[in-house]
Amino acid sequence: MLLNSKIDGNSCKTLIEKCKGKTPTLVVIKTAKNIIFGGYTNQEWNDKEKDDKTFVYSLKTKKI
Repeated sequence: MLLNSKIDGNSCKTLIEKCKGKTPTLVVIKTAKNIIFGGYTNQEWNDKEKDDKTFVYSLKTKKI
């Protein structure tokens, strides 16, 4: 699935709605200033259980 802010809008609500019920999810975000970051989860977005495989990342700082 691909979410394009120019087509779909750039609200968090839209992102969550598009990802609802989809697993696993890898999110890649590129800002207007060319900063790239995102995250990964193995679970549904509304799941309250801990997931040891979930992470966030930044390609600018090169840290996970």
